[in-house]
Amino acid sequence: MILDEIGAYLASNSIGTVGTNIFKGVMPDVPVVQVGIYERQGLSSIDASGGVAAQRPRIQIAVRGPANGYLTARTTAETIHTLLNRAGNLTLTGVKYHFITATSPPFGGGRDANNNVLVKTDYLIIKE
Repeated sequence: MILDEIGAYLASNSIGTVGTNIFKGVMPDVPVVQVGIYERQGLSSIDASGGVAAQRPRIQIAVRGPANGYLTARTTAETIHTLLNRAGNLTLTGVKYHFITATSPPFGGGRDANNNVLVKTDYLIIKE
């Protein structure tokens, strides 16, 4: 599953630990500083004779920081952006990722219900 693969990739690149401060599909109330990975509506598959040649899912990565911690959240989002944007030819848990690209630079994503800041980035992926 894409969230498992990207979560493991972020953890292997020292962004955090899955289940401790990297979460898939949810952002629990604690810890305050964390990374959430979410599935988004992707694009149609790329078909080839005989079946699907590639899938084009999208994900969103949200980095949360404390109410006064926008710079910290933004710095983590930029680190993730540098890691993922234009990444290609990766094999993550046995799945070939041809290309990952950000659809924009990290952007302010408002605040959560506890007034913590959010910085988000959406990514388009081409994978087998």
